[in-house]
Amino acid sequence: EEGGEGEAPSAEEAPAQPAPVVRVVEQAAGTGTWGYGSAAGGPEHWGSLGYPTCSTGLRQSPINVEFNVKPADLPTLAWQIPAAAAGAAAPGVSFDGRSVRVEGYKAVFAYDGLSYELRETVVHTPSEHTFGGQHFAMELQFVHAAQVQGEDKFLVVSAFARTHAESNAVLARLAKAVGGGG
Repeated sequence: EEGGEGEAPSAEEAPAQPAPVVRVVEQAAGTGTWGYGSAAGGPEHWGSLGYPTCSTGLRQSPINVEFNVKPADLPTLAWQIPAAAAGAAAPGVSFDGRSVRVEGYKAVFAYDGLSYELRETVVHTPSEHTFGGQHFAMELQFVHAAQVQGEDKFLVVSAFARTHAESNAVLARLAKAVGGGG
């Protein structure tokens, strides 16, 4: 008997599903060998964990911004964000055990005569960087790149967030999409 009670509707009858807001690209369990604490995997040990630049580099993350530092005279931050093209793939979301990465949003950030394209947004909880030695609940890092003589030149803009008593529907959907509940 066709169309009986409890049967799924046929393809012709099934309602159209909305395009996803995000798509999960990959999901990894565990925390890996490095972290932000002071244990054996903390920042002071990263150079010995297969990341040699962390021992020899002069400008490395994470950094602590002191409150008594005079802010630089920087131009206003502005992104050029084009409208999404019809049929464009939803941005990809991945979780590596330490941070959430969102890739696929298109935006251009003009700075110092160059046009930097947004490559990814990385979400750290708690924040990677500190202010006055204190972490924020979350840090969003907008990672941009521009081609200069065939090489990528990177520009990263960070935004910090505190927790709030009320839930945020968009963030709850993102957390659910990457397996973090809701």
